[in-house]
Amino acid sequence: MTTEHSFRGYYSRMGDYLFPVHPDNSYYDAEARQYISELLHRHAGNINSAREFLALLETFVPESVQHSIDNPSWSTGKQIERLNMAKGLIESRVRERFGSEFSGDITP
Repeated sequence: MTTEHSFRGYYSRMGDYLFPVHPDNSYYDAEARQYISELLHRHAGNINSAREFLALLETFVPESVQHSIDNPSWSTGKQIERLNMAKGLIESRVRERFGSEFSGDITP
């Protein structure tokens, strides 16, 4: 018997800032917004810089993806692909919006 799990939704102003809500949003924008909010919630908002945020993002695995890894199914691979894609989108937006913090970096 298959059990369906539901996971808590998170909200943050940072998520809305990086991925503003509007009718043309893709599913990936909404997912990225959710991941940002969950990451901030996990650290109780105690992230002091964009650099620190990106460092934490690197190893961040959302609860729903971790559940899928712990209980693999046919969709686990796709969830991990989407997570990696969302992380790339998030990093890009963080660097775009907080560019001055990364002005000396070589990486985009």
